[in-house]
Amino acid sequence: MGGRVAAVDVARGVAFAAMAIYHLSWDLMIFQLVYWPVEDGLGWRIFRTLIAGSFLGIVGIGLVLAGRGGLNLGGFLRRLGWIVAAAVAISVITWLVMPATWIFFGILHSIAVVSVLGLLVLRWPCWALALLAVVAAVLPEVAADPLFNQPGLSWTGLVTIAPVTNDYVPVLPWIAWMFGGMALARLALFHAEALAGLWRWRPGSAVGRTLSWAGRHALPLYLLHQPVLIALVAGFVAVSGMGNLPMVAGGEAADTRAGFRQACVASCQQTVPTGTAIDVEGLCSRHCACLAERADEAGLLAGPDTEESRTAMVDLAHACFAEAEGEGQ
Repeated sequence: MGGRVAAVDVARGVAFAAMAIYHLSWDLMIFQLVYWPVEDGLGWRIFRTLIAGSFLGIVGIGLVLAGRGGLNLGGFLRRLGWIVAAAVAISVITWLVMPATWIFFGILHSIAVVSVLGLLVLRWPCWALALLAVVAAVLPEVAADPLFNQPGLSWTGLVTIAPVTNDYVPVLPWIAWMFGGMALARLALFHAEALAGLWRWRPGSAVGRTLSWAGRHALPLYLLHQPVLIALVAGFVAVSGMGNLPMVAGGEAADTRAGFRQACVASCQQTVPTGTAIDVEGLCSRHCACLAERADEAGLLAGPDTEESRTAMVDLAHACFAEAEGEGQ
């Protein structure tokens, strides 16, 4: 039962494929090629939750399977190092490209933190891990406090107001998926003889082998797929004349402001953490209306992209969000 478990690689590949479909749908919406409610539709929210949850659940499964014969700490630290480096790269790049909604604690940041926390309970029995999953899922509902809204603590997930960012996967309640994956793997190991066929299974079809390959290379594919998708969609829009390139200078001010506001609302609503009871639609609408108006008045929407303009946009975003939050109380 040593070595990689192909079924886990395929599951990770399926999760990656689902994520790519979601991001492509998001890009098509932002470029106004489709009008799907990707940002706030119930089905899309469930889809997004299942994708992120699947990745974290597979992290838990992988931890237990990797430690079944004694954890290779060196290998674990190497993988963790790559994940941390990728998470830092995502934060730096998004800060440079979209400072108002940069990613400070997205899926990669979450995977890095929960992987370390998972080591603390690696030998726990199935029932204890399942109980931990329930506790982690419920905590944001009962322990959320405005104290955790400050930037240095929002990564916990115990916020009452979701931060404005393009990807927000805080430790709570998302670590519940990892604990659930650990419990499932522990249960599978307990019934190892009955599941012997699962350990030996290898994908026979081209689709299965492709998914297995994607699962083994999920991290570099994650880093590359969205820039490639955006470039393809933007190229199609530029060549075909269909849709609209967001935040392109030269159009009417009203159209530029409307496009910016739509993209802002979409990004804002995407960041809502599970279990946070707030008027997300109202908060994002107020915040983005304020930001679009003030940024347009300051010449930031159609002006050149400089370090000064990015700083000014961040300052406006913080001010508008504070005002929107105050109006909603």
